[in-house]
Amino acid sequence: MLSPLLAAENLSCAVGGRPLFDDLNLVAERGDLIEVRGPNGSGKSTLLRCLAGLFAADRGVVRRRGAVAYVGHKSGVCERMTALENLRWLARLRGPGARGADPHAALADTGLGAARHDLCGELSAGQVRRVALARLPLGGAD
Repeated sequence: MLSPLLAAENLSCAVGGRPLFDDLNLVAERGDLIEVRGPNGSGKSTLLRCLAGLFAADRGVVRRRGAVAYVGHKSGVCERMTALENLRWLARLRGPGARGADPHAALADTGLGAARHDLCGELSAGQVRRVALARLPLGGAD
């Protein structure tokens, strides 16, 4: 039996001396949907960064089977490039063997096929978020 796609065991984290979560356990498999709720400043983003490997927890272990992708609050999309250019840039960065490396299909899947040649700086905030999400299948994450 394969190990879980993502597992956290006894994860604890404090920021600035303030505890955010303690002894958190989590198991996620492909296709799972997990909702993280809490008031502003309660540690939701810190938890997600810990799970993605972008922030070190104070205690506990995070295990990942395969590559993980993270889309945070900031889109990471270049506003001076079109939606398609942003995705092509990432696909080239990942190389020719990148799984799902079809920027046109990724934009179509997020409903942005018609806006593929629009500069991201001229798109709505929701459309820019969709460009950020369209990058996920191009990055090779499991």
